[in-house]
Amino acid sequence: MYCVPLNHPKAKHYKMKNDVDFTRIFDGEKLMGVMNFNNMIPVDESVVTKMDLRIAKNEKVVSGHIKFCVQRNVIGFRKIKVLL
Repeated sequence: MYCVPLNHPKAKHYKMKNDVDFTRIFDGEKLMGVMNFNNMIPVDESVVTKMDLRIAKNEKVVSGHIKFCVQRNVIGFRKIKVLL
């Protein structure tokens, strides 16, 4: 298993195009992050923890918001996986 760091976009990323080793993550028209596949690292599956991303009714607003953002990113990553 490999992990690719998700980075905040910089000014230069707005002009760059998606390629084999680089992709941009958008939320509609807004650039939310970038992934540079040249920086991926191997990760042992024993250190990966599955998360329950369902938002419970009694969950704190902050953790509910974080889970919502992660859910949206997962959808975006699945789209990228299809493109790769």
